[in-house]
Amino acid sequence: MRLFTAIKIPDKIKDEIISKSMLIEDKGIVPVKKEALHITLHFFGEKSEKESELIKEALSSVEWHPFKITLSGIGTFDPKFIRVIFVKIGEGSNELSKLYINLSTSLSDKMINYEKENYIPHATIARVKYGNKQKLLSFIEKYSSYDFGSFEANSFFLIKSTLTREGPIYEDLYEFKASNAF
Repeated sequence: MRLFTAIKIPDKIKDEIISKSMLIEDKGIVPVKKEALHITLHFFGEKSEKESELIKEALSSVEWHPFKITLSGIGTFDPKFIRVIFVKIGEGSNELSKLYINLSTSLSDKMINYEKENYIPHATIARVKYGNKQKLLSFIEKYSSYDFGSFEANSFFLIKSTLTREGPIYEDLYEFKASNAF
């Protein structure tokens, strides 16, 4: 099974994100569906049932506290070669990075492999196959500081992703609540 961990975004904020992402629709741009919007922590790729249990055990051992996340502004990783358009994390970015590092340490202690890249907290809103670069850059610039809203992160999930022609289907396997979370 294909696995990743993520923090879910409230529907009200997802609606606001979708309203803006629809403005960049083009044949070569694939917007992320509302139900698939999230903030990824770790991507594991294909794992067995036994490995998913080890991942659950590693993630369960990390203590963390709720924190506020503000989604503000649209960006891309590389303006010269745009492949992903995302919503940036304002407030909460440091806490997300700390959570990522603490989870990574626990996963590494259990010798669990995951995709290791420079972690940049974000929520992908569209993937770009091709498109008018100037139009995309203009859109990113126009909404570079747009405030999508804030929420309290008090849990994250281990999610199974099944790829289909219509897009990925996500299934929550486990929820990991922050200490003092309700």
